[in-house]
Amino acid sequence: MAELTRRQIEEWLELEETEFAIDKFRLKYEINPENSNLYRTFNSLCKERKLRRMGRGWYRKIRKVDPVKVFDKGRERRQPFELVFPRDEKVIKL
Repeated sequence: MAELTRRQIEEWLELEETEFAIDKFRLKYEINPENSNLYRTFNSLCKERKLRRMGRGWYRKIRKVDPVKVFDKGRERRQPFELVFPRDEKVIKL
């Protein structure tokens, strides 16, 4: 097989399930077990927080989540509403 590149590995990872075993990954894509580039790439992806090592030989892909803008300038302002708890006489304004 030709030289294994990081880009190839990342493309294959996109096709994998959320959790997967590295042994099955190697067998599926016919990667030589002695190829150190696979392990180096997996370790660097773990450091970049794209993968997470779950246990011996098991990895989980980490989804990228965009931050939620709460105090944006275009956000609609609303009047506070009364919140009444059951069996309580206090009214809290939110």
